[in-house]
Amino acid sequence: MSTSDFLKQMYENLFSKKDDLEQKVLLLNQQNFFGQVSLKNTEGTPAEYFFIRTVSWFYALYYEAGRVNVKFLLEQQKANKDLDPESRFAKHYALISKLRTFFQHNLVYSEEHDSSIKVHCEQWFKEQCGLIEPIEDQNWEKCLLNLLKDACDFLESLIKCIQYIEQDESRDEILLKWEFQRKRYHPPHEFHKLIKIVATDMGRDHIDEVRLYNKYKDEWDKKLASLNGDYIFEKQVRKLIEIALLENEILPIDGTDIMEDFGLPPGRQIGQLLAKAKNIYNAAPYLSREKLLEKLAEDYANE
Repeated sequence: MSTSDFLKQMYENLFSKKDDLEQKVLLLNQQNFFGQVSLKNTEGTPAEYFFIRTVSWFYALYYEAGRVNVKFLLEQQKANKDLDPESRFAKHYALISKLRTFFQHNLVYSEEHDSSIKVHCEQWFKEQCGLIEPIEDQNWEKCLLNLLKDACDFLESLIKCIQYIEQDESRDEILLKWEFQRKRYHPPHEFHKLIKIVATDMGRDHIDEVRLYNKYKDEWDKKLASLNGDYIFEKQVRKLIEIALLENEILPIDGTDIMEDFGLPPGRQIGQLLAKAKNIYNAAPYLSREKLLEKLAEDYANE
C-alpha cells in the first residue's frame, strides 16, 4: 500500500471514529459533541504543508469546535486512571496546542515558555522520524501518519469514556455536571461584542476589546464559575467589564502627546500633566483625544 493510500485510509478511520463519537453523545444526552470546523482537511502537498494544515484542523476540532466537551471528557479520564493510565491521551491533546503554537506564532526562545514549546515539539519530531527538524517529504509523512494514529486512538478513548459514563452508577450526576459546564461556556466573540457595547456606552470607543478580554478572561471565568444556578450572561459580564474599565482607566493620550502638543521636554511636569489629564478624563470619559488635550491646555494656561 502506498503512503498516500495509507494516509487516505487513516483519514477515513479518523472521520469514522469522529462520527461514532458524535452518535454516542447524541444518544447519551441529545447534544452535538463537535461544532462545525470550517477548515478543510482532506488532501495537500507537499507533506510539510499537509502536516501543518492537519495540526490546525485538529486544533480547531479539539480546542474550538469541541472545546467544552473534549475538556469535560479529559477531566473524566483524569479522575478515572483506568481510562488513561499513562496520560497518553492528555499528552496528545496538549501536543496539538504546542504544535499549533510552534508553527503559527513567533516564539522568543529566550523566554522559558516559548523555549519549552520548541524543545517539546523537537523531541516529538525526533521520536517520530529521527530528526528534531523534519526536512524531506518522507520525514513529514512519518510524523503525519503517527499524528493521525494518535488522533484515532484519542477519539477512541473519548468513545470509551462515553461508554464508561453510560454504565456508571453516577451517570445522572455526571450528565448534570456536563450540562452545567456546557451552559457556562461562552466563546470569546460573545465577550468581545459585549465589551464593545459597554465601552461605547461609557464613551470609551478607543478600547481594544480583544486585548481587554485576554487580560481579564481567566478572572472573569472564575467569577462566572462561582455563581450558583442560572444567570443572565449579558447582565453579569457587563458588571465585570464596567469594573475593569473603571479600575484600569486607559487614557486616549500619553506623555508623548503632551510633549508634542505643549512643546515641553521630558521631565516631572509631563507626569503632573498626565495626572491632571486622568482627573479630567475620569470626570468626563466621553472626551476624545483632541478634546482631552484641548481641556488640558486650558487648565495648563490658567495655572
